[in-house]
Amino acid sequence: MKKYILLSLISIGLLSLGSCNSSRISSTSIITSVQEITTSINGVDKKGNVFLNLGISSLNNLNVVYGDEVEVSLGDLKFKMPYADTLTCVGYGNNVLINSENSLSLRACYEAFAFNSGIFYYDSNFKTYEYRDNKGPNDYPVTIRISEKGKYKEDYESTHIALIENSPSISKEVYSNFRPLSGGNLKENFLFRSSSPIDDSINRAQTANSLLSQYNIKYVWNLSDTANEADFTISKAQFDVTNYTSLMKNNSVLFNQLASEVLSDSFFIGLKPLFETLLTDKENIMFHCDAGRNRTGMVAALLMAIGGASYEEIAADYMLSYINLNGVEINSNIYNHIKKNTIDSIFLKMTSKSSLEELTKETIQTEVNSRLLKAGLTQEKLDNIKIAISK
Repeated sequence: MKKYILLSLISIGLLSLGSCNSSRISSTSIITSVQEITTSINGVDKKGNVFLNLGISSLNNLNVVYGDEVEVSLGDLKFKMPYADTLTCVGYGNNVLINSENSLSLRACYEAFAFNSGIFYYDSNFKTYEYRDNKGPNDYPVTIRISEKGKYKEDYESTHIALIENSPSISKEVYSNFRPLSGGNLKENFLFRSSSPIDDSINRAQTANSLLSQYNIKYVWNLSDTANEADFTISKAQFDVTNYTSLMKNNSVLFNQLASEVLSDSFFIGLKPLFETLLTDKENIMFHCDAGRNRTGMVAALLMAIGGASYEEIAADYMLSYINLNGVEINSNIYNHIKKNTIDSIFLKMTSKSSLEELTKETIQTEVNSRLLKAGLTQEKLDNIKIAISK
């Protein structure tokens, strides 16, 4: 391990710590600047995010700020990525070093960094990420150094958006990102999408839960939790979750935690039991993940594609989540930047096309059909699913 090169800087008055989350320090404080920081892997969550044993104060010693490019070494493996506080991506599959609530993690846009790194494999039985080849964190010491200052500054600033606060002028539906699925030939008020009615990490669960009865939701697809995880979340809830627990008691909640890699085989395989419920007499089905934006957005996009929606309709519905949750204005520079690096990037990658003009209904339907067949659905079932969700 290289020796730290220490440059002691005595601050006079208030000195920035090189981060958007600057701290105030006294005139007697000392900031130590180093070439690199070493740490270790703390663990991996269910989304494949790899968490590090490193405090933000230690990272500040690098004088790294949001929008800088960093090089992260995991043992002999090296990855270059932006440093940011939210996963506002710069393209499908892009890795990001995230500072979220003073916890540092390595993440990938619409994919799982744990899997992409080659260090872990996904255990589909236990729905966890495990080290390959009986290795562990000691086999992958972590080193972080600045690769290029400001490389992603414009990308970061153009998409650095916060969640909107609740107010009397915002409807319950908008605030909780709740809406019926529409577009193409889809049935009206048959399929609904939402943020989580039980996980209050973005402070919308109580509102989303109240809409279950208002819209007479009779069946739910939980895309983010196992049954045990949902039970734990509900046990910690500080609000009435009766609407959701009543559905659970009636066996009307299907827990099927989808992989974060929305174009992976495992993601599409996970859709099979969900979509097969459409072949029963289920109605008023609502599906959700956490914020109801990424996994929920992809499931909505695929259902819309099956139902004959155009790509323009699919993209508009996907981007509505950023309007609802973040207050992004339609067709603004931020809107267009996010669209380019999220839903546009996903569908161009999925269909192997190079331009949005090539994303015709037929092209999209053919690709979605092919992936679902590969995931185990038969053509007869797919045909009947299309009939079930169409007018």
